[in-house]
Amino acid sequence: MNRLNFWSNQVQGIQTLYSSRKLRFSKENANAYQTIFNIDQKLPLRILEIGCGPGALCQVLKDWYPNANVIGLDRDHNFIEFAKENIPEVEFLEGDIYKLPFEGNSFDVILSNTVVEHIETNTFFKTQYHLLKSGGVCLCLSQAQGVIHQAPALLSFNEDENTFWQQIEVLTNGQDDSIQTFQLGKYKLNEQELPQIMEKFGFQDVSMSYVTTHLTPDNPQVSDRLAHAMIESDRLGDLEILNRLFKNPLLKELQKDIEQMIAKTNQKYDKRWVLYQKGQNSGIRRFLLPTSLEE
Repeated sequence: MNRLNFWSNQVQGIQTLYSSRKLRFSKENANAYQTIFNIDQKLPLRILEIGCGPGALCQVLKDWYPNANVIGLDRDHNFIEFAKENIPEVEFLEGDIYKLPFEGNSFDVILSNTVVEHIETNTFFKTQYHLLKSGGVCLCLSQAQGVIHQAPALLSFNEDENTFWQQIEVLTNGQDDSIQTFQLGKYKLNEQELPQIMEKFGFQDVSMSYVTTHLTPDNPQVSDRLAHAMIESDRLGDLEILNRLFKNPLLKELQKDIEQMIAKTNQKYDKRWVLYQKGQNSGIRRFLLPTSLEE
């Protein structure tokens, strides 16, 4: 397995990650994030995002801080190639936090989004402290445990669907340990630990804030356009899982079943959109994103 493309090939594909982050950092949530970041929009800052993925947050940062030089870094070649092709206003580099191509004291702002839990803690914070200029800001975004309620149109599994997923579990159990091998989430810090750890590594004026992003189509404040984008983003994520199963050599005998499941998934999301349009709104999806702000 190609370690450098592990995330885009095994965890979240390009379009899935890009669409979900575009929703999280949409214009409806911009004011909340900008207030917490407290970054002067007029200054010609140098901003680095570690683990930028396909570049959605970097793209938003360039919009929020038009005078800044925004740089995105990720070790996944597929993500970086997509970002370079689609977001020309941002500089993207393929690289690893364990061996960065930057000198010390070279950034005004460094931020990461749901990356801290996947990188060894000492390296993660020591590197950022080294790269930041005096008085620089380190923003560490991490997703708290939220509350998720799926819409009934997406919840109901019939007997055939339950049997399908049971077969998948049996056929793949113990055969694919890629996530365990790469130790995803190994270094997860909770809301109490995160600021304490950052102070340990020399950061000062550490604070914790929360942003609640409403990612439910049924929120009355959400426009039809955004509601449709949310539903389609979830559809994309579910279909990506099924398409990955279709390519799995362990599951050749289930390819017809997987094709049927793909069709059923599309039918469910089509129904979800129809119910939304009819006003039969249901389901709540809420995420809390704690952030640490250091100067």
